[in-house]
Amino acid sequence: KKNKRVLSAAALFEQRRNVLGFGEWRWVANELGVCDLLGHGNEGIKECVGSFSLKRLVKTYNQYSLFLNTTTRSAMPRARGEALMCGTPLVTTKNFGIESYLTHRKDCFFADTKEDMLKFCKKLLASEAMREDIGLRGREVAIKFFHTNDYLARWREVFQEVLR
Repeated sequence: KKNKRVLSAAALFEQRRNVLGFGEWRWVANELGVCDLLGHGNEGIKECVGSFSLKRLVKTYNQYSLFLNTTTRSAMPRARGEALMCGTPLVTTKNFGIESYLTHRKDCFFADTKEDMLKFCKKLLASEAMREDIGLRGREVAIKFFHTNDYLARWREVFQEVLR
């Protein structure tokens, strides 16, 4: 059962504020009142729920209704991929080619401003059917492009090419 809350993940969020979009997250969190934060070095942030082992992390992603990523300068934050793999609907900044994998309003929502972040979070929180649809489609994309087996296969290709 989903908890109708929004999860974000960032280590040392406040200290790395510009890179991770802390100001945008803080604004959205204040507006919604249902946001939680995952990650170490965030003890001073009241919404922080801590950091967890992988086993507990999967359970955590699965209990949240959506994942909000506010990073501005990260190629593919691991947390985005983790949330997608768990089928957690994603609201994310659009950076470093993510639009090559995901499609706005089909398998995620791209949000370039804090106002868009808030709008799309509200939209997803209001519709369980939309959350399920976006979450399942996002999971399919994650499995296709970010699965560990695909990652290992690409490394094997690199090694085989080097050894030729």
